[in-house]
Amino acid sequence: MDARVLAFTIAVSLVTGILFGTGPAISLWRSNLHDALKSGARHSGGMGGLRLRRILVAVELSLAIVLLTGAGLMLKNYARMNAHAPGFDPEQVIVIRVGLTGPKYREKPAQQAYLREIQSRLERAPGIRSAGVSVWFLFGGVPAYPTDTDPAQRHAVRINAASTGYLQAMGMTLKKGRWLTVRDTDGALLNESMAREAFGSADPVGRQFTVTVVGVISDVKYSKLDSAAPPEVFIAPERSPLLYTLSIAALAAGRPAAASPALRKSLTGIDPSQPVYDVKTLDEALAESIAPRRFNLFLLGGFALAALLLAVVGIYGVAAYSVAERTREIGVRIALGACRGQVAGMVVREALPLALVGIAAGLAAAWSLTRFMTSLLYDAPPTDLATFATVAILLGAVTVASCVGPALRAASIDPTVALRYE
Repeated sequence: MDARVLAFTIAVSLVTGILFGTGPAISLWRSNLHDALKSGARHSGGMGGLRLRRILVAVELSLAIVLLTGAGLMLKNYARMNAHAPGFDPEQVIVIRVGLTGPKYREKPAQQAYLREIQSRLERAPGIRSAGVSVWFLFGGVPAYPTDTDPAQRHAVRINAASTGYLQAMGMTLKKGRWLTVRDTDGALLNESMAREAFGSADPVGRQFTVTVVGVISDVKYSKLDSAAPPEVFIAPERSPLLYTLSIAALAAGRPAAASPALRKSLTGIDPSQPVYDVKTLDEALAESIAPRRFNLFLLGGFALAALLLAVVGIYGVAAYSVAERTREIGVRIALGACRGQVAGMVVREALPLALVGIAAGLAAAWSLTRFMTSLLYDAPPTDLATFATVAILLGAVTVASCVGPALRAASIDPTVALRYE
């Protein structure tokens, strides 16, 4: 929390209170004291004052609709993100980063020796079913796609230098062909997204375009839940030009918390001068990847709930004040034979047009404004009709519920008490 932000918020709150308190104060100042005291009569400022209150409540409803619709879209987006499983159990996967720093590892032979030692230790690590190393980078300047005949149209493709153990630990399964081996000096694996993008419906195994395709593996979300699996080409780690930061994935046979310390100690033992850091389960890493969206959801949801509370208070306040102002009228109606159910229904029916106007205006505003939320949504349209309908029904139900108290109060008015001073 920044001090300037806090000071600004306090200042805005004070100015808002003073500004919106000025109108009623001026109205009170202009009122006739003699009429106000006559027979204990109530004076609300006339029909104009009541209309103004209703307009303000309609505006509150409209704002609540906009915020609730945005929060509903974010909530639906968040649910869909978590419903789209990454393709494996991320709670059992330990991810670790290892940095190669210092003059000792500036040359490729030293890097490759370090890489071989890491893979050897991962294969012998206790409590680990499969593990491996990955280094990814963007590779451009070559015809990455078979259709790239014009150099100006060449694509930059994400190349992931990953061992077979890494791919298996990350939950990737072989769909076609075979896994990479140390003998594949020019071989590569494609994930399903890359195979579709480069070859369409044709079988890519055995095809060549810069590399020879030896197999196709499944798409897996191992970095971000809020994005589709990117097209990727996988080559053997030994073919990586340079190694700076290595990503390690290890599939634990039991509890990851029990296997992590020993695994980290084993990797640190290769060269204590090289940092081994960011040790966590893949489930934690994926949760962190959608943290900004989760924060946006909670923030917008908090605003929406505040707006909904204000709308409830506003509807209840206007309805209750209207009943208080019309106590004598309601007493006359009951004395002339109106049943109490009719009186309660009258109070609710008078609030419904107000709610319908506010809901209609809010839906129109939300339909226009939620289009700007496209970048915040994943696999959910900004004009989802189900969300709009749900929010409209919710606000309608809230309006009726807010009028229940004033309606019951109106129905319980004793005509003899209401007419005592007439």
